[in-house]
Amino acid sequence: ATGDAALTAQLYDLVVHPRVQGFGIGRKLVHMLVRQLQSKGIYDVGTVCPGTLEPFFRRCQFTDDPEQSTFMAYPRMTTSRSSVFTTSR
Repeated sequence: ATGDAALTAQLYDLVVHPRVQGFGIGRKLVHMLVRQLQSKGIYDVGTVCPGTLEPFFRRCQFTDDPEQSTFMAYPRMTTSRSSVFTTSR
């Protein structure tokens, strides 16, 4: 992820080898990254991805970004596991 080291972060690339896709590795990596960012006080986490990856990020709790500032965003709520996202279409 890249960001301003204070308020926001963007996830641009996540790659899991095709032979081991479908085992939850990508989802675990996303959740680990989000937890690390939140532990640093960064709750505005977004992603930019092709529309074909939208289902994956929705499974990772990303939803449409209500502010439409990024394609997909993880919610700022610290007590909920729901999320926010938007994809490039």
